Amino acid sequence: MYDSRLIPPETLAWAMDNAANELNAYLCEVDYYEVNGKNWPQAARQQALQCRIIASAAKHWVDREAWLSLAEQYEDTIAPGDRTGS
Repeated sequence: MYDSRLIPPETLAWAMDNAANELNAYLCEVDYYEVNGKNWPQAARQQALQCRIIASAAKHWVDREAWLSLAEQYEDTIAPGDRTGS
């Protein structure tokens, strides 16, 4: 765990931007169903939830929208037959 009070806002923004870039890259570069198999739908739901949590903490609407969009991208990767459940 990290104490966000000790991290300068610029450093936290840098870390969050890098995290978003990595999450986007994963969707673009990895066959997530092949790598994760039947666990992918739950993993995608979990990642989407975490993105939404980060979005709720964003101070600027641009950042909030970017994280919400990333959450939707993860949800969109779930095959139609796997969309139910949690």
